[in-house]
Amino acid sequence: NKKKFENSVKKLQTKFDIVHIHVNNYKPISVKDDFFDVVELTLVNKINNKFKSKFRYNFPIKNLDFDCFPNHKTIKFSFAKK
Repeated sequence: NKKKFENSVKKLQTKFDIVHIHVNNYKPISVKDDFFDVVELTLVNKINNKFKSKFRYNFPIKNLDFDCFPNHKTIKFSFAKK
């Protein structure tokens, strides 16, 4: 489903900005395709986006993102700076 997810997000990004991403630690990252099983995206319509801020590269964000299951391992991830 990784490809379906990527294509869906690309379509959404034509009209919406992703203002936050959080990985739900319900299940560990899939070894098969190195992707999250459950991801939470916060989107804002590009026309109404007042959240223009610096891009974040490392997640989770301290004091903002919290594990859904405290007894499961925290999933940390990052994006490469271009």
